[in-house]
Amino acid sequence: MKLIPLLLLVGILAVSGWAEDKKPEPYLVELAKKAEAGDAKAQCNLGGHYFFGEGVTQDYKEAVKWVTKSAEQGNAGAQRYLGCIYLEGEGVTRDYKEAVKWLTKSAEQGDALAQRYLGSCYKNGQGVGKDEKEAVKWYTKAAEQRDAGAQLMLGACYALGNGVTQDYKEAVKWYTKAAEQGEAGAQCLLGVCYKNGQGAGKDEKEAVKWFTKLSSLTLKTKGSLDNYFIGLGSLETGNFAKAKQALLLAGNRYGPTAENIRSEHMRLINSNDPCGAFVLQILDKDGSIIGTGFFCDPNGWVLTAAHVVAGQEMISVRDRQMNTWQVEGLFPGEFSSDVVLMKTSAHPQDYAELADTDSDVSDLVIQVGHPFGVLQQIVSEGKVENLNGNGSAWVCSMSAMPGNSGSPVFNQEWELVGITSKGSYFINSKKDSDPACTWVVPLRELRKLFEAAKKVSCFSPLL
Repeated sequence: MKLIPLLLLVGILAVSGWAEDKKPEPYLVELAKKAEAGDAKAQCNLGGHYFFGEGVTQDYKEAVKWVTKSAEQGNAGAQRYLGCIYLEGEGVTRDYKEAVKWLTKSAEQGDALAQRYLGSCYKNGQGVGKDEKEAVKWYTKAAEQRDAGAQLMLGACYALGNGVTQDYKEAVKWYTKAAEQGEAGAQCLLGVCYKNGQGAGKDEKEAVKWFTKLSSLTLKTKGSLDNYFIGLGSLETGNFAKAKQALLLAGNRYGPTAENIRSEHMRLINSNDPCGAFVLQILDKDGSIIGTGFFCDPNGWVLTAAHVVAGQEMISVRDRQMNTWQVEGLFPGEFSSDVVLMKTSAHPQDYAELADTDSDVSDLVIQVGHPFGVLQQIVSEGKVENLNGNGSAWVCSMSAMPGNSGSPVFNQEWELVGITSKGSYFINSKKDSDPACTWVVPLRELRKLFEAAKKVSCFSPLL
């Protein structure tokens, strides 16, 4: 993702008074006269009109000329605008060093947005050596001026321990300040903190409150990262129609897979569903959710899709109460079937039980998992559409997205009949009325793996 997407730049300038409404011609004539006379504010505004084509033919070079004149006179807003122009390479050759030069001049005058952007340059090593402590310094200056974006970034620094000692309480403090200003990313991360009990006590109601606020935000223009966060909040609260709309607008690598969301066949898990206690989040070494799994044995055995954990140095699993267990070993069986058995130290009272018979075409099935890595368990219902030639996999009409890989698939009696496999997010149509397309590893493959594991009982350590 770009440091400052052009659409964000447009929004910034609009708020700052650069991108003004189209004015009558006399206004522009007078503005040009003031600019020619050396009025720094007029020069900046005139540059804005040329940049956006407001009342004049759009001309980036002319825009850069006038903004540069203003910036050279010490106008902090123009210095920030010019820094953003060099970051984006609009009307000039992209030049991160030149961007840092002008952002620094503006930031040193106290411009909060310039301070935030300069912090990101230090964080990412763009135009200057990577320096996370310096990034925190500039984020803090901007955050103390109530810049919501900087408050979000500063919170993330404290949560991750980047440039500062890791401190979840401090992260929650800054997330809260940003969230209260309507910052989508902060509302999402704050909800996660309350759900996980990081930096604040576990508080389901408070988590739901922030996810609900997030879900209620107005969708942004296409490509905005805010849409991705709004989509996650909508999934957490069961607003699947809005989640689909938001994720498609987000335009990142997961966006297209949101076409597979079929809201009429999806719901949040409820207390009557018997599987909630044993469906798990699969976590990588950084604690990020990379897939779904589930307890399948009282000895702490966990099933998931093999591709979810392939190549991982460290894996852990977490239940809905946020209890976490480290994976101690793997029993892969045949990786070609995309299923792996993992051993943990858990001793679950509830676990999935294998059905007696395989599913057949037209049988109704139920998937439970964590699509897009959300914390909430989401149920998706569908039916078996077809089996492959040897019955080693089948396709069904459940909705599955990234994060659903490894999800348990049940029959109507909540008996295990398969797990969601890779390739589960390819669909044949974008019409909401058409079924989704999900590949599932069937019961017969799971039974083979179980029988082999019980005979050998040998779990290999992780790489």
